[in-house]
Amino acid sequence: MDTGLLSTAPKRTNFKRYGLVASIAVNAILVCGIASMAFSPAPLASGVAAKTMVPTAMKGVASLANKRTSVEQSRAILAQTPKASMLVKTGAITNTLMKQGMSVKEIATAVTCQKIGGAACQEWYGPDRALWLGPFSEGAVPSYLTGEFPGDYGWDTQGLSADPTTFAAYRETEVIHARWAMLGTLGCLTPELLSKYSGVPIAEPVWFKAGSQIFAEGGLDYLGNPSLVHAQSILAILACQVVLMGGAEAYRVNGDHR
Repeated sequence: MDTGLLSTAPKRTNFKRYGLVASIAVNAILVCGIASMAFSPAPLASGVAAKTMVPTAMKGVASLANKRTSVEQSRAILAQTPKASMLVKTGAITNTLMKQGMSVKEIATAVTCQKIGGAACQEWYGPDRALWLGPFSEGAVPSYLTGEFPGDYGWDTQGLSADPTTFAAYRETEVIHARWAMLGTLGCLTPELLSKYSGVPIAEPVWFKAGSQIFAEGGLDYLGNPSLVHAQSILAILACQVVLMGGAEAYRVNGDHR
């Protein structure tokens, strides 16, 4: 009996076990990385932060607008504030600007722009937003594009957003496209990571080459395992996709499931 084969079998089993653990760890790291990017104060999110800070500041001012305090109460509040001198100066500047005709929103927007800078100084919504032709956009922006939605630079030569109902359907469709794109990204990365770092025997881990295996002898095995999905006919795959995707889409449309 060949004892070498007996001695190597446990190593292969352990290797596959370690590979499975490694693949789970890689996916966990990816999820944590995406979550950290989503919640970290990145420079690209400064415009969103500005849009959040301005309404918050306005709500704070509005909540204090109808409150009246005596001189003694005001002095007591300032005495307990670490930055009393800065608050006094800020109040004086705000009062001066309001006397010059600036609204609270304009003042809050200007302060946020000075504090954050960059994208916070850019108008993303409304009539003063950046337009696709820059200074030559006058008369080239349809009346129904008012800057209410993200990415509205006033360009719609085909009139795709003219009908509000159709425009709402397009927005919903783009959300679905984005979700499929995220799933597709995971599907592109996972086979290569499993093959390269976990030793999973995948015949063709590169995503843009994997589909060609359907034309090879023996067909295509999902994750290299014929017991999962053993595809040998591209017509059968097409039929399954039409039934599965069509059924899911019909369920969403008829039941208004999002």
